Amino acid sequence: MKTNTLSEIRMSSTFEHLYKKKKGNAPEYILVKAVEAINDLISTSNPESLGEKKKGQLGDYYSIDLTRGHRILYRVTRESENIIINLDRICDHKEVYGKD
Repeated sequence: MKTNTLSEIRMSSTFEHLYKKKKGNAPEYILVKAVEAINDLISTSNPESLGEKKKGQLGDYYSIDLTRGHRILYRVTRESENIIINLDRICDHKEVYGKD
């Protein structure tokens, strides 16, 4: 018997701030890729499989590359049958990891 899962997106204030900043100065294709990535996260029952598992201090996170230099950093938590996708940052490599 297949159970239905419900995915919920939660955006941190940092993500919201950075997304608004990107909307103001990033090329349109990056924003299109961001929306596509978020839609993919919502529509899958295994959002962890869409990103790369991070290590070290960011070990609870996954990242999806939008371009070579831009990515979305997110965490996944599960509560019963619900999947909660916590979007933390959308930014370039240096902003995510603090280095080039």
